[in-house]
Amino acid sequence: MRTWAFLHIPKAGGTSLTSALARGLGVPGPAKVRFDRTLFGTFDRFDELSAEIRTAIAVGEEEVDALRGEPFVAGHLCLPSLRRVAASEQIVTLLREPRARLLSQYAFWRQQSDEANRSWHPYRFPESARRPLAEFLENREIAVALDNVICRLALGPDARLPIDGFCDPADVAAVSSDAIARLEDVRHVGILERGASTERDLATAVGVPLSIGRENVTRGRHTGVVGSVDLGEATARLLDARSAADAQVYRHFAAAALGGTDQADAIAQTAFLAQIRVLASQLGRASP
Repeated sequence: MRTWAFLHIPKAGGTSLTSALARGLGVPGPAKVRFDRTLFGTFDRFDELSAEIRTAIAVGEEEVDALRGEPFVAGHLCLPSLRRVAASEQIVTLLREPRARLLSQYAFWRQQSDEANRSWHPYRFPESARRPLAEFLENREIAVALDNVICRLALGPDARLPIDGFCDPADVAAVSSDAIARLEDVRHVGILERGASTERDLATAVGVPLSIGRENVTRGRHTGVVGSVDLGEATARLLDARSAADAQVYRHFAAAALGGTDQADAIAQTAFLAQIRVLASQLGRASP
């Protein structure tokens, strides 16, 4: 059996899609390993994690290679890792408007309970979302989880995407171009914002019927965290900076799916504004 793989961009509908793909492919679920080191940055205390979490992370290439022969691999593993276990024509992914995706990541981490956060100790990235949004976006310690995540997962380790810092604006064009080239080589790159067409296109690509539900959705659960959320011009600039290369990748594939860059730009802006309203509601503030 050839391995199917799903490159799961965080907060891009991937949990629901993983379940739908497993059902459609007729497998009980994806392999237990759901992460490689890509989004962990400088964190290296993997052996101090709980056994359940540690077994879900492929820390080295040997642990990635152990996935060979699995019928379905899905998670936050970079494309080079997935290419070690699956052929390009067996890999699919789904993109979400990058600024909206990043705001959703912030909201998702912010609403995590203290108990949920403790279960991941000594990994503490999610706790950074307890700070105001601007501080969150400026936090270099979690740069790998904030900065151009689509490109980081498409390219894998890359000096232009440092694990302890942000992509230099001078590198944005080259990074996005390289990420597009890598993703052009896989079987299917879907666009979350296309709604029902997303499901149909993916089902056609993998050749099995799919029924995508809604799982692991960020809820408006309050954690007692006090702090304002700045959605003004300064924070908008930070969102743009953290998504600059990803935005070019998204625009490329959205334009191809929708028939042009104008349509891609329109759907991107609509998605971004909608997520601002969702975030404001989730954090108990009036929508702008």
